[in-house]
Amino acid sequence: MTTSNVSALQELAARYGDAWNSHDLDAIMSMHSEDTSYHFHGLGGPHHGLQAVRAAFAKEMALIENMRFNFRAMLFGEIHFVFEAIVTGITTAGVDVSFDMVGLLIVNDGLIVTNDLYADLVALQGQLQRKS
Repeated sequence: MTTSNVSALQELAARYGDAWNSHDLDAIMSMHSEDTSYHFHGLGGPHHGLQAVRAAFAKEMALIENMRFNFRAMLFGEIHFVFEAIVTGITTAGVDVSFDMVGLLIVNDGLIVTNDLYADLVALQGQLQRKS
């Protein structure tokens, strides 16, 4: 693993997190390859290609307003990064939510080619049921 690869991945991860926390879908998508894929395991997908991934991201942003990723850890490899975060926000029904998430992102030529997410959907479902 080279220092320059890790530095480039760290910079990409920082920009990607900032774009998500700013709800800037154009900036998010600018960091994905044409043949990108996205899979939120347990929630839907996989989605393949820029248009399908963009539509999936837009739908999720609409469901949880003010979505915010509070990163607890980031790990970097030669061609990937992994993050652990607490995701917070407010649903369109006005319910405050907070749940754990882990993501594995594979990068090629400086662009994200796969984004696999795993979340504590049981905790999220419980919050939604208690507050509805």
